[in-house]
Amino acid sequence: MPAHQRPSVGRIVHYHPLPNEAAKIPQPFAALVAGVFEGTDGGDLCSLHVFPPGEKSFVPPRSVPEGGPDQPGTWSFPPRV
Repeated sequence: MPAHQRPSVGRIVHYHPLPNEAAKIPQPFAALVAGVFEGTDGGDLCSLHVFPPGEKSFVPPRSVPEGGPDQPGTWSFPPRV
């Protein structure tokens, strides 16, 4: 297994919403990777289509950096179970 997974178009990731996007919906949201770009810091930025449960899906207005649950406005791979 590679040391670090890389996102690719069509993968499902977790989107960690910004406070104004979260409302009363459990986090994180499922998101589909629609595009992958290299950021200026060498990290991966993704265009996402986000699917909050019970709400309309949306596309964040910017490319989203990789992060984690403690970093709103980022994406991460779902944990292995």
